[in-house]
Amino acid sequence: MKKNSKLHEAFKFRKKNNLNVVDMFSGCGGLSLGFQMAGYNIKGMIDFDEDSLETAEANNLAEHYLNLDLFKENWLEKFLNQINFNEVDIIVAGPPCQDFH
Repeated sequence: MKKNSKLHEAFKFRKKNNLNVVDMFSGCGGLSLGFQMAGYNIKGMIDFDEDSLETAEANNLAEHYLNLDLFKENWLEKFLNQINFNEVDIIVAGPPCQDFH
C-alpha cells in the first residue's frame, strides 16, 4: 500500500448528491471546497472580504459570490435577490480567522 493512499482516498472528489449549500463567512472557501469535494453544490458564498471572494471565484467554487456585510440591515434582501432560498438545503458558517472589535 502506498504511503499516502488513505489520505488520497479521503480527499478525492465524491459523486454529486444534489444538495445545495450556502457558505456564510466563507473567506476564500475552505469549507466550500470540503463540501464540494464531498459532492455538494455550493449555491453561494457570502463574505465581507472582497479579496477572499475573488480567490474563491478564481477557483470556481460556487454559483454566486456575495460581498455582504451581515451587520447591515439589507443583507438578506441582497442575498435573496441572488439566491432562491427554497433551493438551499444546508447553511454552513465558518468562524472568523480574526477577532471582532
